[in-house]
Amino acid sequence: MYCPMGLEAFNLQSGNYTLNSHQYSIPPETFRTDEGLKEMWDVTAVSYDADNKPFVASIEGKKYPFMATQFHPEKVTQAWNDGYGINHSWESMQLNKFFGSQFVSMARVNQNSFGNY
Repeated sequence: MYCPMGLEAFNLQSGNYTLNSHQYSIPPETFRTDEGLKEMWDVTAVSYDADNKPFVASIEGKKYPFMATQFHPEKVTQAWNDGYGINHSWESMQLNKFFGSQFVSMARVNQNSFGNY
């Protein structure tokens, strides 16, 4: 994936750049042991919860143009509640903005539309 503004230089493993505020998650080993998940998805990112337990943060379809995340890239640039501990550093803002823009670009490739009512 092309990363503008020198984003490829960021070490994504060294910073807490995403907001993970979900109660439920799937451990990475589930994608290795469940045949259906293993056949359908590649795990592309792992994050750690408050108890340092790993969970799958993003996945990508092996055969289909699907992807999913367990985090919200829009929250970092939009939510400014002090209680969440959101990283609002320049790096975090740029990375999440880029990720959100990628989502929108991918959605615009879809040729499906709603009918006229």
